[in-house]
Amino acid sequence: VLVADRFDMLIDYNGAAAQMLQGLDAAAIGKPLAQLFLPAGKDAVSYVMSSDPLVQEEREMEWITAYGTYYYQIRSSPVLKRNGHWAGRLIMLIDVTERTLLQEKLTQLATIDSLTGIYNRTCFMELSKERLAECVLNKTPLSLILLDIDHFKSINDRYGHEHGDIALQHVVEVCSRHTRKRDLFGRYGGEEFVLCLPETSLEQAGQLANTIRKDIEGSLLFTVSETIQVTASFGVVEAAHAELTLEEMLGAADEALYTSKRNGRNAVYLSQDAGIREFTHI
Repeated sequence: VLVADRFDMLIDYNGAAAQMLQGLDAAAIGKPLAQLFLPAGKDAVSYVMSSDPLVQEEREMEWITAYGTYYYQIRSSPVLKRNGHWAGRLIMLIDVTERTLLQEKLTQLATIDSLTGIYNRTCFMELSKERLAECVLNKTPLSLILLDIDHFKSINDRYGHEHGDIALQHVVEVCSRHTRKRDLFGRYGGEEFVLCLPETSLEQAGQLANTIRKDIEGSLLFTVSETIQVTASFGVVEAAHAELTLEEMLGAADEALYTSKRNGRNAVYLSQDAGIREFTHI
């Protein structure tokens, strides 16, 4: 707890505040709050200085120190004299670091695939539906790329699941080299991955898929005993009709992908109204 006068000069504090604020001691009495908060609590300075001193307010913010980053809930309340006149303000700092970090961890667990670090299926689906709705509203194209690692079971069987996990991470790393900020990249399930590409036509998505395919094929994995070459098969679809749902797009991309699997793997197939065709551009 900190107590400041009408001019935001410190007039009192308790022992807990001294433990939380570096350099807070008796010599700080009479100094501006801004001076006590800087540099760690620069956001707190902005908040306190801009808040109405006569109104009780509350905000949570980051507090960066030499010992790490903390999160404080800051409450500002007016201090009134017996006659009701404003005398200053009382500021309470509540350490909510543990709670905030736990919330961040839970959010990460709910949205991110723990092995690959990209979106999990549930989060990818939710965000992609939002992107699709935006593209329909703005009348801009949106495409999906579905890819599946070829002969993944044989990698697990021959080299062990540890190398299977490494292969998954390797493919994600290769794909990530070619994605843009507005693209969404998720693990669809097992060895299957999916990209949502706003403002991207079918041909553009096919070109990107083929670029990724060649990069995966050309990037080797090295084990203690030998080298592993990984390849992947691709299915691509565009939201050509406004009424097309994300699930329907994924179904079409999945059909194109398995056409690639049936026809020899390590290829890109496009799904469109006229049917499924192989992407042949070099």
